[in-house]
Amino acid sequence: MSALLEQTMEPMSQSRPSADLFPSKVLFCGFCRATAATGGARTLSAEGEFLSVIWHALACPHHEADLILAGDD
Repeated sequence: MSALLEQTMEPMSQSRPSADLFPSKVLFCGFCRATAATGGARTLSAEGEFLSVIWHALACPHHEADLILAGDD
């Protein structure tokens, strides 16, 4: 996980926000079709109204592209 993502996940105060404030959705890569059971990597996105988790196979080119875009290549 990138240091930037780890920093943004730190709570801003002592109390953690309610889960209702950050609804999440799990997505599956349309290229490798990995699931939580078969995937070896995940991409987290906090854009929009949801925290999205996208599963990928370790060798998936979409996962590699996500790492490049995040600066973790």
